[in-house]
Amino acid sequence: MPTSDPRPTDEPADDPADDPVVVEASSRTYHLRHGSIEAEARDQRRLSVIDEAGRIQLPADWRQMFPDGRAHIEPADDHLRIEPP
Repeated sequence: MPTSDPRPTDEPADDPADDPVVVEASSRTYHLRHGSIEAEARDQRRLSVIDEAGRIQLPADWRQMFPDGRAHIEPADDHLRIEPP
């Protein structure tokens, strides 16, 4: 039997990772995008995940910084610097 849902049909279901109560109760939260882990949040920090092939998935809102899908990556002391070419 179908249930009545007060949300409009084009509104996505709530994501538990966006619920501050759920996030506060969790030791870590995973953010998914396109079927892959985009980031892991823990201790008030959002960490990008590096997969086995060495790929880093940037947060979706950062993608606009790299419109041609390319980046210059350079080691700098104890970190990496990622910039548009």
